[in-house]
Amino acid sequence: MATPINAPAQTPAADTSIVCELCDRESAHMITLTDPDNSTHYICWDCLRRSEKGINVNRRWKRERRA
Repeated sequence: MATPINAPAQTPAADTSIVCELCDRESAHMITLTDPDNSTHYICWDCLRRSEKGINVNRRWKRERRA
């Protein structure tokens, strides 16, 4: 029997940690993205923010004081 359209998406339990596909960070709170072919991808908030800003900088990078 087919799953109804209004059925809730199957997400991992809240007590389990999920690994981000882009940076390999483990967290219980991930964003689930669904592609047009119904494949799901889990990414963390930092990776989503970085991709929306369009920058490709390491998380630990900080600008040094200029002399």
